[in-house]
Amino acid sequence: MTPHAAIAAIRSAQTIRRIGRVEEVSGSILIARGVEAVVGEFCRILSPDGRASAGAVVVGFRGDRLVLTPFDELGGISPGSSIEPTGTPMGAPVGPGLLGRVIDAQGRPIDDRGPLTGTTLVPIESRQRSALARKRITEALATERNAAAQELEQARDVRTKHEQATGAEGLRRALVDVDEGLRFASV
Repeated sequence: MTPHAAIAAIRSAQTIRRIGRVEEVSGSILIARGVEAVVGEFCRILSPDGRASAGAVVVGFRGDRLVLTPFDELGGISPGSSIEPTGTPMGAPVGPGLLGRVIDAQGRPIDDRGPLTGTTLVPIESRQRSALARKRITEALATERNAAAQELEQARDVRTKHEQATGAEGLRRALVDVDEGLRFASV
């Protein structure tokens, strides 16, 4: 065996799997023991028969136990279920292979068109750049609040036109219009 073949065989060899156990399930929090992982690491939760049945991400620690938040239904998960860290952070697929595809919250395709191709997995959490190193914000971002303010401004314009055109009766109608505009803007 050549040195290159030996190195390739070592890299492809089955390594020891780190598996812990779910100790507690409480609402949307899982507590696991017997395995090490870092905050943000994605873990697979295995049903008692060994099939991967849910995914979870490490969000903290309680002593030597992991605190995880699941991303799937927890049906079939119970204390004693196995948990296996993947060694990778929670990620999202990015790339041209996503065009026209439908994926779930974990980036898995749910459109019955097979596995994703032409994508790379990018960690969803990344190191933040210093606020002083970022480009200065020079224009406002349109939000729902801005849209609501525009609706209110339009309602006020309607009120002004009614007041000018019809006097007291127009004012009453304008107030009704403004009230309706406010209700519309707050929806």
